[in-house]
Amino acid sequence: MNGSIRYLQTRKDKSAIFFKCLPEKVATIIINIKAEANFDFSESLLSEGLSTEQTPFILAKKQDLPYTGERNKIIETLIQDGFSESSAQDFERAEAIYQQANTK
Repeated sequence: MNGSIRYLQTRKDKSAIFFKCLPEKVATIIINIKAEANFDFSESLLSEGLSTEQTPFILAKKQDLPYTGERNKIIETLIQDGFSESSAQDFERAEAIYQQANTK
């Protein structure tokens, strides 16, 4: 299990964080919806992508972070903090939202 890729996510109202936990680092995508937007982060946003009207309200960033500690302990802590297991597909969809939001 130590060498496998794990996916974790958390979503709340107008934001979502996706982690792709690789053996040596973690890739993170953070998506925030501006407060003045009249929509929240929903399943349809992940499955259907952003509409032209939604795109200006999305702030998204992606970064790679090195692990600072034992990998499995970090994953365990994220789960204790409310992150749930996710999938490669959800991470890829979040990446598509990130790309779309940053090419406006």
